[in-house]
Amino acid sequence: MAIHAQDWSPILTNQKMNYKHSGSDAITNTFWITSKLWTNNDTTYFFNKAVKDDDNPNIILRDQLQFFTEYVKKHANGVFVFATPENYLIRSLANMGNVWMFNNGTEAEVTSITEEVVFGVQDSVKIISLSDGNELKLSKSFGLTKFPDFENGGYFELAGIQDTEFGEQVLDFWGIFNYEVGDILQRQYHYSFPGYTHSHVLKVLINSKEIINNEINYSVYSLTAGYDYWVGGDYNYYSNANYGELNYSYYGDPIANKFQNELLLLEDYPYCSPNGDDFLFARISTYLDENNLKVKHWGKHFNGDDGLYYETDPESDILNALPYVNCITEGPKGMTYTESLGITLMYNADDESEDYFYLMGYVKDGVTVGTVYPNSYFITGVEESKSIYSNKYIIYPNPAEDWLYIKPINSNNSETYNFELQNIIGQIIREESNIESSLYAIDISDFKAGVYFYQIEDKSGNIQQEKIIIK
Repeated sequence: MAIHAQDWSPILTNQKMNYKHSGSDAITNTFWITSKLWTNNDTTYFFNKAVKDDDNPNIILRDQLQFFTEYVKKHANGVFVFATPENYLIRSLANMGNVWMFNNGTEAEVTSITEEVVFGVQDSVKIISLSDGNELKLSKSFGLTKFPDFENGGYFELAGIQDTEFGEQVLDFWGIFNYEVGDILQRQYHYSFPGYTHSHVLKVLINSKEIINNEINYSVYSLTAGYDYWVGGDYNYYSNANYGELNYSYYGDPIANKFQNELLLLEDYPYCSPNGDDFLFARISTYLDENNLKVKHWGKHFNGDDGLYYETDPESDILNALPYVNCITEGPKGMTYTESLGITLMYNADDESEDYFYLMGYVKDGVTVGTVYPNSYFITGVEESKSIYSNKYIIYPNPAEDWLYIKPINSNNSETYNFELQNIIGQIIREESNIESSLYAIDISDFKAGVYFYQIEDKSGNIQQEKIIIK
């Protein structure tokens, strides 16, 4: 594949370069060229910009430079000058022992030229040592594979070239919705507004897969069990099973293809800002989950941190964190994409309604993660077991902070029961078995703030499930 740099270029001018900061498990920076400028025999390449945190926790700054500065100018004889706000000079064609001024009195020297395997390719590599103790590593085919973090210490290391077979890739549309035949996904859905509640569990088995142009099509067998409830009325329980399809279409530049610390304009929510007419923005965060799967999230997290911002002056770089309680922002808003699992969390709440779904559990390659109910839970009909949704226990306080208490509604209830606490993707993070106390206390002081879901199962197999917020 013709992606390689020419003449020891430190950057790939037609590719996206993914870097990790030393010690990070996930890709922290992605660079690409947004524009070019030709002047005589010189070429100037301008880098993409990102969002950065300000010292004020309620402010982020957009259009900020990354560690490769604002642009790099390529001169004759392999001289590259990275500029604004700092200046770094790299002589890419320098030979062993050559010395030059790198930046502000710091000298650079080629101390090694060797052959290494880079992303499975045998390549020539130069080590450029700096007089301040740092070093750069330059690959002939892939550019700078190691660059110092002059501001915070450590290094940025090249992890991969996006959309190629070389190295690690940032999660995108094709990786997110890449289910395999035999996979099982189970989601919990919930919608409520004053006087009405809808809740159901959906279990999906992937039967076949077909990719046609920009579409991924699956045939599936789905099982659903749930209920509707109007205040003052009865619960309407239902269950069904059917064969159907899942269709995902790639179009334009989907949100799922954004990179770490890119800014997303939410055109559907301009009325949510404090001033009523400011636009609403979300930053993209990428990370690895507990199962080492790539995750991409936008919007406000469950603990209210990060995610949603608005601008008061379009000419300014400053974006203000959206107050946690404002307009229709009583609850978090956002979406989480997970590698090979699709959209694993959607949450949209306001002062009157709540709408969310989350991945309770899944089965891949025969391994079950989280909670996946047996088919009998669905096909026998939940109307035959209404106690699945009939609460027999009180869980309080909610929100909780240090302790969570479980108390049977019927004080004469002497049945033992089991308790599970799950995170938002259905992973069990706390289990208690054979509880028989009339008031049982659970220490949650070590848990991170956020939304969790508990499940209580009594000795008859009846299940009680609800959401718990931990502050």
